[in-house]
Amino acid sequence: MPTLRHDQHTIRVRETGVGSNRDDDENAVAVLLDWGWPKNAYDGATRLPDDVARLATLIIGWMLATPDRRVRDRATKALVSIGERGVAGLAEGLTRFAGCDDPYVNERLSAAACAVSLRAADPVTVVAIADAAATMVAGHWPRNLLTRDFLRRISVAAGAHDWEGPDWLPPYDEAWPPAAMPLEEIEEMDAPPDYRYSAIWGSVHRQFGDFGRYVIRSAIDNFDVSDGEELCTLVERFVFTRVLELGWTPEGFDEVESGRHGGHDSPVERYGKKYQWIALYEVLGMLTDNFQIKDRWGSDDPRPYEYPEQVVYLDIDPTVLIHGDVSDLEENEQPWFAPVAANFPNEVAEGYPADLDGVPDPMDLIAVTAPGGAGWLSLVRHASWTQVHLPEISALAAPNLNVWMQIRGYLVPCAEVSALREWASGPDGGGQDWDGRWMAENADVHSRLLGAFPVSPDWDWADGGAEPRRFGDRVIPANLSQPVAWYGGTGTSREAAGTDEPTGFVPSRALFNLLQLRPGRDFQWPDGTGLAVQDPSVAVNEVSTLLLRRDLTECLAAAGFCLFWTVLMNKQRQDHDHVRPNDDYRWVSASASYLIDEGRIELVASKAWLCLPGVGRSTPITWRPKASE
Repeated sequence: MPTLRHDQHTIRVRETGVGSNRDDDENAVAVLLDWGWPKNAYDGATRLPDDVARLATLIIGWMLATPDRRVRDRATKALVSIGERGVAGLAEGLTRFAGCDDPYVNERLSAAACAVSLRAADPVTVVAIADAAATMVAGHWPRNLLTRDFLRRISVAAGAHDWEGPDWLPPYDEAWPPAAMPLEEIEEMDAPPDYRYSAIWGSVHRQFGDFGRYVIRSAIDNFDVSDGEELCTLVERFVFTRVLELGWTPEGFDEVESGRHGGHDSPVERYGKKYQWIALYEVLGMLTDNFQIKDRWGSDDPRPYEYPEQVVYLDIDPTVLIHGDVSDLEENEQPWFAPVAANFPNEVAEGYPADLDGVPDPMDLIAVTAPGGAGWLSLVRHASWTQVHLPEISALAAPNLNVWMQIRGYLVPCAEVSALREWASGPDGGGQDWDGRWMAENADVHSRLLGAFPVSPDWDWADGGAEPRRFGDRVIPANLSQPVAWYGGTGTSREAAGTDEPTGFVPSRALFNLLQLRPGRDFQWPDGTGLAVQDPSVAVNEVSTLLLRRDLTECLAAAGFCLFWTVLMNKQRQDHDHVRPNDDYRWVSASASYLIDEGRIELVASKAWLCLPGVGRSTPITWRPKASE
């Protein structure tokens, strides 16, 4: 069957001679990508015939060449989804790109293949992807930093199943320094009055362009070199040289790039910008072969390169297929994992809050029940509720009441529960005050592949360590561990696959190992009997949580651990006059703690106060949360 061949034309001829793969409304590209990456990917998804998956891989694979990040990112996710529904077709399609001369395409093909491999539960899929990847890059090992890492992860995953292919481990022995045009020659080409090459040199030179100042410079600052300024100049010259090698000329691209100068954050970039990204990732790959990574924010000694996140932020996480901008909830509907909400009066609050009327009981948000009747426990929860006025009242900027609640779970050794209970009760029996957030909080991890959790070393921050944020004179009589960590996506705004990038909670490595969980997909992790830990709130606003299947507390107890929770909440009035609150301002703060004892959650202690500006806690107020389930 005839197919579009990459060896029929150079990159420049292909890109100046074909139309843009723009994702506008319901055009053919959008329809195909919606089919490839459906929003309900797991609702009755069926296997794709091999020939369908192969042809889809070829068509969508070429969409990866576009500088329209919306199309490129959605195409990447579509390839992953297609691979999960038809791995044989995806694998065969990947081999058709062997010898492809567009590093932009190769990078994302490798990303999609890596994602399928990391998300797969069966060895056959992992090995099939590794075989296809080996064919795809045979004879031309990439210099691209990201492509190399995707291939490395594929090899490691397949090696765990006795794959006998290459290991693709760094370093890759690329020569240094790279060939680059002299600075004088570049400046002569970009000389006045025409400044014909300013679209490139004006972008990559740190004195003129954001790409040079914020992208190139921030990346190379991570390398341990004797002269950072000299290295920066060399990298800028290399990027310019490589862009021209890829075929960019002002004569060839002026017309094509017309209207694409809307700023560095535009999702539709110049072709020249595409070539800049190619050149940057190639020179970064060469740098990691020749220099160590330094600790920019600490005092650790330089260390060998391990993974790209030491150098750059990722621009997509292909291992996440859940859509971040989808929610099946109807207006005013409470999801099962957030069954209660704050209740507010209908009238506008004239005074400041002085009680906790209408505030949900934390017990009802720690223990929840799924539609099928299974019990789940919140390991962490952030919730916020705001009073909603009628439109005509909101238009007058009337104040709103607001309640926010933070529930944080901790793993505590069972042998230390008694001491922790006594300490959490406080010296007067009224309980500890968690205001100020001085207790340990979960790690925030971003620019990582969710599919690589938890074994990849770039996830070490999510190990479950629980050092207090502010020690002061407090001594906690228990060795607490964090059961959760926060996954913040790429950590940038570059991913353009959807309206919102998916973010959510993951189990800490400590919890993962205690429960012997298995690698999961899209914020769901199974154990030997079924779904064990999940974040069902990924696409839901105003609430975020990580849930543990309730019967697994028995497994924790068998391993010598128990669950302890702290609760901190505030009730306040939000004014919209943009004026700093005066001395009359008031709000309510409340703290509570809970333990699970013999399978039942019990309140340890609780207290609440009326608070004043500059003073904080002022007057105790009545708050009587439920003592037990």
